[in-house]
Amino acid sequence: MPQIQMPKGYEGTILSYVLSFSNTFTSYQQLKGCLDSVAENIDQSKSLLEKPLGLFACITAEEEAATFFFLCLKKRGYALPRYDKLTSHQDKVRMVIWGIVFEKYYFNVFDSFIQDNYVRLSLKDRRVRLSLHGNLHKKYSIEIPNVLQSIHADGKSKDKGDIDVERPIVARMLNEALKDNFNEINGISKIIDNLARRRNKCLYGDPRKKWY
Repeated sequence: MPQIQMPKGYEGTILSYVLSFSNTFTSYQQLKGCLDSVAENIDQSKSLLEKPLGLFACITAEEEAATFFFLCLKKRGYALPRYDKLTSHQDKVRMVIWGIVFEKYYFNVFDSFIQDNYVRLSLKDRRVRLSLHGNLHKKYSIEIPNVLQSIHADGKSKDKGDIDVERPIVARMLNEALKDNFNEINGISKIIDNLARRRNKCLYGDPRKKWY
């Protein structure tokens, strides 16, 4: 994952910087609520270090961030098969895994031909911009203003120019990453179960150590 470039002189964290955009999402209260919840749970985890509830707060923050990611893709009109709604903790865990797949798919593409790349977050006319910058062949500066729509994808463009990401490709990536049978892909079904099980373990302890 490329580094995220912070504005010069800004001494806060990446999360606090993203939260500074939260008023931009007032028309999308779900997005704003997810961001606020991420920050709230991370703050709670700091006062509960090395305690089960501290980990629980981090898990909740992770799930809220996954929900935010899901809603952002949905607001942009990308097809998300089997995910009209997030109705369970396992759904959110799958979105965490999908986020990892998304990162590797997209940014590995950039790493293959752009050196020293970094992501820049900025606010322009109440719109949050996520752009990627780097160097091409060590002598050309390059800026990709829209990460989701300016990467090569399956197929060929009709005008033989740049091939933009097609929305169905995002759907196919998600469908492959979250299909029912994960056994052939590093046992991801077990990873989902284990990640989802962390929540109960934080609240109720390890069942193997339960007194009867």
